[in-house]
Amino acid sequence: MIRLENLTVSYPLKQEPVLHGIDLVLPVGHIGLVVGGNDCGKTTLLNTVSGISATMYNAVLQGECRVEGKIGAVLQDSDLFLMPTVLEELEFPLYHYWQNRKMVEERVAWLGDKLNLNYLMKRSIHTLSGGERQRVALAAALAADAEVLILDEPLAQLDSLSAKRTAAFIRELADSGKTILLASTNTQFFHCITDSYFWLDHGKILWSGSPGSFLTQCPSARLKGVDIYEYEPVKPKAEGKDSSRSDDYDKGDEVLHYSDVSYAYDSIFALNMINLKIERGTTTAIVGENGSGKTTFLKLAAAILKPDSGKIAVLGKDISKLDIAEATADSGFLFQNPDHQIFQSQVDKELAWGLKKRGFSDTEVRVRVNSWLQKLGLEKYALDHPYALSKTFRQWIALAGVLVREPSLLLLDEPTFGMDTVSTARFAALVKEAAGQGKSIVMITHNDAIANICADRVIKMEKGRVLP
Repeated sequence: MIRLENLTVSYPLKQEPVLHGIDLVLPVGHIGLVVGGNDCGKTTLLNTVSGISATMYNAVLQGECRVEGKIGAVLQDSDLFLMPTVLEELEFPLYHYWQNRKMVEERVAWLGDKLNLNYLMKRSIHTLSGGERQRVALAAALAADAEVLILDEPLAQLDSLSAKRTAAFIRELADSGKTILLASTNTQFFHCITDSYFWLDHGKILWSGSPGSFLTQCPSARLKGVDIYEYEPVKPKAEGKDSSRSDDYDKGDEVLHYSDVSYAYDSIFALNMINLKIERGTTTAIVGENGSGKTTFLKLAAAILKPDSGKIAVLGKDISKLDIAEATADSGFLFQNPDHQIFQSQVDKELAWGLKKRGFSDTEVRVRVNSWLQKLGLEKYALDHPYALSKTFRQWIALAGVLVREPSLLLLDEPTFGMDTVSTARFAALVKEAAGQGKSIVMITHNDAIANICADRVIKMEKGRVLP
């Protein structure tokens, strides 16, 4: 059971509380979904319930926060692991909990079956796709059989099939007596498994009730960034030429050319004999199930990985023998996780670093950085440490670090991961503007709306191959 009464949460150095007067009751066996746009306080609420806010961030709590039962949690940044392989990550807490090999083996086998992890058990975690790592993080949270589960965006980065299966499993856990508190920017896959909604905005619960009665709140919630797929189907992109797109490029040119390209992790093919051409000046979306090879495909184009066989030409250059700096001289790569990309102590320094490395003058750096900070609405955070900001803001900062160089080719891995509808719409507008200027864009996405709105071409991958 979870009970919050008049809960207010404040952080040191913050003038205003992050949460104000929160009242929330979640009985045993129930699932509660905290919905809201980016930076509304969802993660702080879940971190407070799990005890992280007070112990790790020195938050000051007023009011009541009572949780009955042992807690298992999936954090917003779920990409945190202790052990090298999937099997070791799951076994580690169990041996400390049970110290019984048979019980541990049975529990791991059960988790592997429920979350489709059995084929990954011997794999190194760092070789997995983002969606596969998300399933491992959820399995690790469930390993020790906690009575209360706190899950922050548990379906993030999952393909549709994996998301549906995982959502059904979460419902199964609740029916077995678990108390589950979720947080998400959208209701997709959750509306049919959840008992209660709690709509959070600016640190306050604006509304709470059943999933069915939330229909009355949908118009207002959409304006606040809540993504409600089930009640508003994506409209198909209009046929015909996009008048905003520039034609100042040779449509015969190739921005990417893969010739018999293969790559393997631990002797398992991630890409198998890929042959593909992508035209210059187009926007291409790459879709497919988790583990289908999408991220590997993009990392090869950025020279982060080198193919085991075959050749890759980027903007007309064979990059097989070039280092990353040479291979990406006129391209920019956005990692799936912004925290793999950001390393400077200030936002403006993060944007300036790549320009300085490429020999821009101090004046040019200052003008470019200020221009892109303003364009992306980040100017007031210029002097802030990136890790003092939310993960959504860090996503925008990482993207700004790519865009500030104004490359001809953008390689974007799940660029809208974690964004609400307001941020996603801003991103879509940015992509369409770049496309109108003749930029070439290749992006991985599980967001059908983004693929539908932005892409000239959608490429589907499956088991390391491009489907015809």
